[in-house]
Amino acid sequence: MAALIDVFGEMRPILVGCVEGYPAALREEALRERLAAAYGKAREAGVRMLRRAAAEAGIELPVAPEVLVSVVIAISDGLMIQWLIDPESTPDSRQVVDALAAISAGL
Repeated sequence: MAALIDVFGEMRPILVGCVEGYPAALREEALRERLAAAYGKAREAGVRMLRRAAAEAGIELPVAPEVLVSVVIAISDGLMIQWLIDPESTPDSRQVVDALAAISAGL
């Protein structure tokens, strides 16, 4: 999560471009395909990382890694948008991990 969240400040120009690309991608098929391909690459990298971590820890994932990675991407995208609008109120990676742990424990 630190690699996704705690570097928003360093990546601000890229994040702004990403968010600005979403509306255009809704109307332009070529841009939508490029964004979909970028998400696909991010999912593939995340799945590899998750599978490696699970194997090293000797655990079996309770859900498909592709689904888990997609949910993490959705969370990070939402946090990215929140950070662009109000960085002071956006949780940091430790807070996000704690919140996800609380959710997974059934609160």
